[in-house]
Amino acid sequence: TGSLDQPPQPQKNRPAERPMGPPQGPRGGGPGGGPGGIDPLLFQLDLAAGQLEQVKALTSARREAEASSRDALREIGPQMRALIEADAFDESAVRELAAREAALTADLRVAAARTESAIFQILTSDQRAALKKLRDQRPPRPRGR
Repeated sequence: TGSLDQPPQPQKNRPAERPMGPPQGPRGGGPGGGPGGIDPLLFQLDLAAGQLEQVKALTSARREAEASSRDALREIGPQMRALIEADAFDESAVRELAAREAALTADLRVAAARTESAIFQILTSDQRAALKKLRDQRPPRPRGR
């Protein structure tokens, strides 16, 4: 056992840097489920370095482009709560806020689909087939929150 004033000893058999690969942990750290929002299944396709760089650039650009939409979407919850808890129910304000939420959600969904399509175009035909097979094999996501 070591004392508290001694620096921690380096662990044996531990890489100096975490290799790029499937994410560790339940969600992987990004909106796309993996590191930086990259679909974890892509790491099973043996992407070439150039392909991986293109994927990173696409997901990074998407993240930056949709930051303001995500911020606006986060603000809707407290605004809706305030309308619900107001002394008088204002249906038109609730409908307006709900419509704004739906439009923002649709914009984010379209951006995600556009990015996924661009990534799919980067893949070779063999990688596309392998990705389709991997997606068919994974269990369905639970619906709801």
